[in-house]
Amino acid sequence: MKNIFSILKFTLFMVVLLAVIYPMAIFGIAQLVPNNGKGETVTVNGKVVGYQKIG
Repeated sequence: MKNIFSILKFTLFMVVLLAVIYPMAIFGIAQLVPNNGKGETVTVNGKVVGYQKIG
């Protein structure tokens, strides 16, 4: 029984870490870089067709 609670606590910790904290950290870092990590739009004839400088 002690093993199960230990495993459940670890699983909950990893879920919070990987589903909440990590995405928030990446989003925060993206806000610090120039252009807020949004890339630059590529337009053709006044219509947005994609983005450059992403990925």
